[in-house]
Amino acid sequence: AKLASLNFETLFEELPVVFKNSHLVNSLLCEIDEQTRLSSKSNSFLDLGTNGNLERQLRSLIDCVDEFSADALRYTNYQKQLQRQQSRRNQRDSNRRNDGYDEDFERMTKMFSQSRRNALVTASQINHQCDNITEFTAQGLAKLFMAQAVHEKQ
Repeated sequence: AKLASLNFETLFEELPVVFKNSHLVNSLLCEIDEQTRLSSKSNSFLDLGTNGNLERQLRSLIDCVDEFSADALRYTNYQKQLQRQQSRRNQRDSNRRNDGYDEDFERMTKMFSQSRRNALVTASQINHQCDNITEFTAQGLAKLFMAQAVHEKQ
């Protein structure tokens, strides 16, 4: 990932998706919209209730951060094992000529590369959760200011 200069922002590419509905589906959607407008007597535009959305997003963010923290701990352990392995290799090299292939080191490197990909995906999830929380709280604050303005006029 480091050699290819990959990070969580360049790992996935966003592709535009366009949905096209038939005329029958569009007319059905218009009818449903009219029915919901007629049946709903209260305007939920200034509804300040969060319905637990922010709480769910924060819990999800906490889970992602915990997972990322575990990945960071695994990385630290990998670095320690790598240093030990290199010191053992240096000791063997000083005693005799080494052929350069070490099975344990190869296995550990493969495990670490898979772990780093998982950490990259987790970092992307954290970034997405933070963006969602920022957007949601911005909308909530805007509703709060509008509700305050309406309340002051009354």
